[in-house]
Amino acid sequence: CGSPQDCQSACCDARTCKLKHKAQCDSEECCEKCKFKKAGAECRAAKDDCDLPELCTGRSAECPTDSFQRNGHPCQNNQGYCYNGKCPTLTNQCIALQGPGVKVSPNICFKLNQRGKGCGFCRKENGANIPCAAKDVKCGRLFCKKGNSMTCRCSVSPHDPDYGMVEPGTKCGDGMVCSNRQCVKMQTAY
Repeated sequence: CGSPQDCQSACCDARTCKLKHKAQCDSEECCEKCKFKKAGAECRAAKDDCDLPELCTGRSAECPTDSFQRNGHPCQNNQGYCYNGKCPTLTNQCIALQGPGVKVSPNICFKLNQRGKGCGFCRKENGANIPCAAKDVKCGRLFCKKGNSMTCRCSVSPHDPDYGMVEPGTKCGDGMVCSNRQCVKMQTAY
């Protein structure tokens, strides 16, 4: 509650620095007029497709821990599947790496991941690039394009070997996601 000068809350007694008689709470998300909000009152809205709204319990002033959709739940108009509270899509990853107006490159660029040369590969082992199997090309290096360019552009960093690689949980086919740089059935990944 704080000192008498600091304590402006109608729920607190500044002299004792405690809640007033019959007050259950002060200013938390699930507190209203010194009482716990009813069970089911929304205290945190869902931020996106992969987030869930949090609801007050009616027994606490605290909003429950942030919770998410289960892994594999479709998101962003079936462009992706939820994974650990996010919706990893190739498009969003291109924008995050190279800025607005960037799109995913055509499939021919992802075939470069089968070569295991330059920036096209699935993973590194003992410093060597390991090419992707044909079914896994969308789970290796991410290729993006700006405008109508047909150039296959990738992003790399000498400090982070995973920079510019397709994120785990990214949709690589219907009912398929990237896991350990392989395109696998969702049931296998989750």
